Amino acid sequence: MAYKYHPNARTTVQIRYEIKHSPLGARDAARKFNVHENTIRKWRKRNEEILQDRSHATTVKSYTLTKFERELIAEVKKSTLFSIDDLLEILKPFIPNLNKGNLYRTLKQKGLNNNKLILPPEETEKPPIKRFKEYEPGYIHIDIKYLPKINKQRKYLFVAIDRKTRLVFINIYDDKSAESAENFLKKVIKFYPFMIHKILTDNGKEFTDRFRRNTNPSRLGLSETDYKPTGKHIFDKKCNKHNIEHRLTKPFIPKINGIVERMNRRIQDNVLKPLIYKSYKELENNINKYINNYNFYIKQKNLDYLSPVEFLKSHYKAEKWKYLNKYNQAEEYN
Repeated sequence: MAYKYHPNARTTVQIRYEIKHSPLGARDAARKFNVHENTIRKWRKRNEEILQDRSHATTVKSYTLTKFERELIAEVKKSTLFSIDDLLEILKPFIPNLNKGNLYRTLKQKGLNNNKLILPPEETEKPPIKRFKEYEPGYIHIDIKYLPKINKQRKYLFVAIDRKTRLVFINIYDDKSAESAENFLKKVIKFYPFMIHKILTDNGKEFTDRFRRNTNPSRLGLSETDYKPTGKHIFDKKCNKHNIEHRLTKPFIPKINGIVERMNRRIQDNVLKPLIYKSYKELENNINKYINNYNFYIKQKNLDYLSPVEFLKSHYKAEKWKYLNKYNQAEEYN
């Protein structure tokens, strides 16, 4: 039988057999076989069946991260495309052993260390993102989302989101009339714990009477500075009463109101798409639960990886927080 020996081995299997059965003491046997006493003791402890050299390679692969944790990292990376630093910030609370080294190795092993390896070629190059101008809390974006028809009935979701804190408030109405918009504004003013100084809406007739329906303002010879409310609409009057500046988006450019448009897509993807609802009561309950989770628990990169409520509490001191127990967000914050 051919044996594989370690490069530094000084004994053969036959010599080891003699060492094991030699009647000499360890010191004398070491002199006889010209090896160290520890070598004599090592081979005498071994069984005769395993007198050959063992492999020096490790037999157990040690991972700091469990299989579940590595799969979790992969799924979060594929769904968010976040950088390694952002992933580390988000996942560290859930994976205590996570560090930049084992995070990178996990992404490398799964071929996710470069977004170009994840996205199709045409999606890797994106135009630079134009950031919204920063404002203190109180700049509210408002929009309306059409809800699906249930039992031949359609309702409308009014959505408000603060530009700075991303705190969201919603309410569902049977129509999207000017009266509903005015009532929603009343609830918005009561909900937010800070003074509202600006509101941005689109040019729908529920918000403004500035333009005629289906009329492109550019054909009327209007410039950007002319896209202002008349002040005569019921929504404008409510704004004026509370010293709120009502701003309108430039017609036919929805990205100007992109913050609330993005919120509408979140609701669509997380609430409306996954399920088929039998009643509006069921739909409304699910929307309220999602908005509650969004405000209290969903951490966001642009909020220093805090939820809207956590960000508001840590950055802005408010005397009263009972507003969080009103309307849809029925959870009191302590």
